[in-house]
Formats: sequence, C-alpha cells, structure tokens
Amino acid sequence: MNKRFVDLVCLTTLFVALGVTVGNAEDKAKKKDDAKDAAAALWVTSISPLSGDTYVAATADGLLLREAQVKSFSVSDPKTLTDLYSHPAAVWCVDATADAKTIASVDYRGNLVIYDVESKEAKTHEKALERWCQSLTFAPDDKTVVAGNEAGKVMVWDLAENKVTKTLELGGQSVTAMAFSADGKQIAAADGGGEVHLIQWPELKASGKIKISDQPAWSVVFAGEKLLIGSGDRNLYQCEAKADAKPTRLTRASDWITELVVSSDGKPAAADLGGKLFFPMQNDKNDVGSDVSPAKSGAWALCFHDDKTLMVGTRKDGIVVVKESDSWSKPLPPVVDKKPEEEETAEEEAKPEEKKEMAKEEKKAEKPKADKPKAKKKAADKKPADKKPADKKPEETKPEVKKEEKPKAEKPEEKKPEESKPAEK
Repeated sequence: MNKRFVDLVCLTTLFVALGVTVGNAEDKAKKKDDAKDAAAALWVTSISPLSGDTYVAATADGLLLREAQVKSFSVSDPKTLTDLYSHPAAVWCVDATADAKTIASVDYRGNLVIYDVESKEAKTHEKALERWCQSLTFAPDDKTVVAGNEAGKVMVWDLAENKVTKTLELGGQSVTAMAFSADGKQIAAADGGGEVHLIQWPELKASGKIKISDQPAWSVVFAGEKLLIGSGDRNLYQCEAKADAKPTRLTRASDWITELVVSSDGKPAAADLGGKLFFPMQNDKNDVGSDVSPAKSGAWALCFHDDKTLMVGTRKDGIVVVKESDSWSKPLPPVVDKKPEEEETAEEEAKPEEKKEMAKEEKKAEKPKADKPKAKKKAADKKPADKKPADKKPEETKPEVKKEEKPKAEKPEEKKPEESKPAEK
C-alpha cells in the first residue's frame, strides 16, 4: 500500500508539473500573439533606419496626449516591435544618426528626446521645440537636430550644448515636412500654406520660396536636383529647387499625399492617406507608377530598406512591407488639367442658374404664383418633362385668377403646391 501510495503521489506530481509547464507555454504564446496583434493595430507616424535590418519607429495612440513609445523592429519581422523609450504624448517624428549611436524624436507637445543607443538612456528635454513638430531630421554632420513646429519656426538643437542654438521664422504657417539636399547645403521646408521654403545650411538663412498650391504642402523631398512635393489638393508636384520655381503636376492621388521618400539608389516613392503608393520615374515624360498597399488604413510613414522593398507606417495596421511589383514601373494614365474642367463646369452650372432667374422674372408677372418659385423649381429640376402638366394646372384655375376681386381667390392655388409637396420630396 505504501509503495502504491508513493507511486500515485509521484504520478500526480508529474501531471501537475506537466500542466504548469503547458500552461506557462500557452500563456507565453498568448502574450506573444497579443503583442503581435497590438503591433498590427499600431499607429506608426515615422520610420528611420538604425543599422542593418534594424529600424526605429515613432508611434502614437488615437489620443494624441496619451503616452507613446519609440520602438525598434526588424524588416524581416515588422510585427514584432520592442519598446526603446517613451514620450509623454504622441511621437510624431524619429531619426537616427548615420553611426546608429543616437536617436532623436519629438512629440505632439514639442518635447525632444535624445536616446543613447549604447547606454540605453533617454533624456527628455521638455518643450525644447516649444510646440507640436511634424518634421525632425539630423543635419548631415549628425551634430545637430533640425525641426519645424506648428508655429512656423525652424529650430536647431545642438547635441553637445543641449540647447537650441538657431531659429528661423517662416511666416506663421505650420512646418509640415523638411528635407536636406544631397550636398547638405540646402533645406526644403514645406508648410501648411502650400509653400516650400528654401533655406541655406548651415547658415539657416531663408533664400526664397515656391508656391505649390492653395492647400497645405504635406511632404517634400529632394529627388536629384529637383523637388517632389505632396499636396493637400491630392496632387504630386515636381519643380526646380529654386525660388519662385513653377511646379509641374506629375499625378493625382485619391487623397492627401502624406509622405515622400527617396531610396539610397535615388528611387522616389510617395504615399497618400488612402494607402496608395506612387513611384515617380524621373524620365522625360514624367511618368509615375503606382501600387496599392496591403494596409487597410492610411499611409503615414515611408522608408526604403532597399530599392525593391518599401516599409509603410500606417494609421491602424502597424508596419507593412511592400515588395516591388510590375506596377511600380507601369506608367499611370496622364492627368487631365483641372482648370479647363473647372471652367466648363462653372459655365454649365451657370446656365441653369440663368434659366432659373429668367423663370423667376416670368413668375413675378403672375401675382397668384408669387409664392410658388421654390416648389416649381424643384419639380423642373427633377423632371423637366413634367413641366407641361405643371403649366396646365394654372390654366384650369385661370377663371378664378382673372377675377382677382378678392385676395382670398389666391388661397386655393397656394394650397395646391402644399398638397403636392410630399410628392416632390
């Protein structure tokens, strides 16, 4: 009995241990799956290369004043993200130095965080950039950070001195995007007023500006010697990087063009808020290819891994990796200029209005019909063929109208359109 009892206890202990082990494994697997699900639903606002296959991403919550993180990930597994450090508000931009030793990021409140990759220490400089910044980048020498805030101010943060050393006012419109030229001597800064400001570097001196559109210029990048600009009017523009240059429209998107990027090999890409991708080919015909991101939500960030692999930061689907397809090099149909269409539409719309005004003048001559213009206009707009029957009804009541002896004679006619109103609706 004692031996059997001991064996039973041993077996029970073994089963319990196995159950605990299995349970722990299931918990770990569940936590891993939950983490991937959370990463898939993440709002990614900015992506920057760190080293090799490793990248850093700025993230945000639907509530912009809620704490958010800067995370790292691998291009081979973009759904697994690791927290590096936090911001007290939505992180809007992130960038890293070429030697992968330092990361800089800015949030919705204008807080700047400088992160030392080796020591894993993050230093927060509260409201160092004063207000919300939609653009931030390291200067070519990696010694300073250049950012533009919503007040239209460009600010230079010196890493050695830990302070803002230079500022430039651009006119009050929010700075929406910035890019350095290939030679590092010029900055292009897009703003909410639809202009691109050209700035000499490192002097931080304004050298001119380019009017792109009446809508905000949401993104800008140097593509060779030219600029590419994404606008709130849904057009992708190209122009010389010179003051007062005339922009040329390359293509029209389905929504705002939120981001532009150029690969290390010089291949540009653009994305709109609907998730569609565009690839300007920079040829004599100004051809543009396109692709549809597999993401279900809008594209907010772009980053090339190589010239055939593009990472897309989305509003609700985390990071999506897109591989080159034939459509990247298949030219889209040319865009018809909007101006003639708008003028023709305006002329066509004016004609019915003229007709309506003429009809009003005619109706004014008939006193009993003075209160009927709106009702009759609706009927005429919806069913022009029904105008004749509408004209016959007053003819049937003409004997009453001709008398015009008493104002009351007009009331029966006024009641008729009221009775027919439900039919008109």
